[in-house]
Amino acid sequence: MNNSIKYILLFLILSILMSASAIAQTYGQIFTKQEAENRFGPILTSIEFSKQNIQLFLTQTNNYIMFRINNNSAIILDNHRMPLYPTGIRMNSSDQYVMYSTSVLEELLSLGNDNIVYIEQRSNVLSITNGEYTMEVGGLCPPICP
Repeated sequence: MNNSIKYILLFLILSILMSASAIAQTYGQIFTKQEAENRFGPILTSIEFSKQNIQLFLTQTNNYIMFRINNNSAIILDNHRMPLYPTGIRMNSSDQYVMYSTSVLEELLSLGNDNIVYIEQRSNVLSITNGEYTMEVGGLCPPICP
């Protein structure tokens, strides 16, 4: 009986740890602009934002921020899929957004150290560029949403 309790406790602890790591998933990877071009192809659409505006959006979300380009306009959502930009838009719950960890975006802004941030659509990916650095490898929401 004593061994059974130990196994149950071990199972519960492992389950909790695995759940916590799944929740704390990091989305986004930083590349040089040239690496991004080589890996993900040319930029098809580019939308410019001030670094200051992106930093403001980061203060209005927790852990994740989501992006989408639709009809040559950027849409930015917080971690609850609520619009940060433009405000008051109507969205379809099935619309897919690219989700990035706020910590990775903050690192990009620090590394790039430029006053302009570009949200870019490539053939199969959405990227964020600041200075000589580009962030790629985001998660898709849905299916995986915080």
